[in-house]
Amino acid sequence: MRRPEEALALLGFGDVGSEGWRGWDTRPPPPGRLRPGWMYQINSSTIPALRAAWRACAAVRAAAPKAPLQDMVPAWTRTTAWHWRQAAGSLSVDTDFYTEREMAEARKELHVVNVLLRSAEATACRKTGSCVQIASKSESFMDSVVRLAGRRHVGMAAGDSDVTAVYGRGWQGRCGYLDLTTARTAKTTTATDLLDTQPADRAVEELQNATLRLVGERGVVGGQQGLRGLFLYPRHGFREWHSNRFDAPGWRMYLVATEEDGRSWFAARDPRTGTVHHLPDYNGKVNLFRISGAPEDMIWHSIYSMTDRWSCGIHLSDSAAREIIKLSGQAAPV
Repeated sequence: MRRPEEALALLGFGDVGSEGWRGWDTRPPPPGRLRPGWMYQINSSTIPALRAAWRACAAVRAAAPKAPLQDMVPAWTRTTAWHWRQAAGSLSVDTDFYTEREMAEARKELHVVNVLLRSAEATACRKTGSCVQIASKSESFMDSVVRLAGRRHVGMAAGDSDVTAVYGRGWQGRCGYLDLTTARTAKTTTATDLLDTQPADRAVEELQNATLRLVGERGVVGGQQGLRGLFLYPRHGFREWHSNRFDAPGWRMYLVATEEDGRSWFAARDPRTGTVHHLPDYNGKVNLFRISGAPEDMIWHSIYSMTDRWSCGIHLSDSAAREIIKLSGQAAPV
């Protein structure tokens, strides 16, 4: 059985060109002073119930099967590397470009190729449900991805194509990051198997209970006690610029656990001033901000990491978010 990195290499991933990711020296500009009332960074240790929720989030990572990749570059293409350079350390956001990407995704015009890694074999599935076996040769697979592409160039892998790699044991992910699925978080579209994820699933239950103890049943929005995802950003892991404009509006709280402080970043664009702030992460940090579809309130954001960064996303009600902000001693939302 080949390692994931070897399987990906046989399919043509990991070729990032001569520039690759090396154009960035891993030290973004200082974050600058945040305007009050739109983006909140909270030390979880300042609120006991919030700290308990953060510990429960970290416990999910500790109980999860070993991650398939310790560095995301083997899952990149040259197109992925370009998106990394836009996210990591940039002082501006091409909102027109990334709006086009979000629109293409919402209209299902963005092809998603699902790669099921089994000893370097792969099955490429379009959104229509048709699947074909792809040979374990980089030319064959990458050509098939490029052929899916139209005239757009908003994909993370090539043209208007994204690639989701399915690693098994609860893990799958796009070119830039990994996400964990357990029985409690599985969706009908989940492609990965859930082997060896039972300990992590029990930890997810405790995270959900800790969230309810923090904000109560009315404080979370949606099913699964408001849980919006379990995301791992290994070294060179990132999420491209996005606004979540088509997601349900409301507050997003991300509990962040890092292996090294100050080696991963949450970048956010102030919707009023247009200033981009690169906010360094630390172990125990909580990021809290509001998602909106209104252009004047849209918070464009990205994540990028040079260390192991784990986060648990939770959808909160307005009242729950305001209470946490109040307890943190920060200015109320504007």
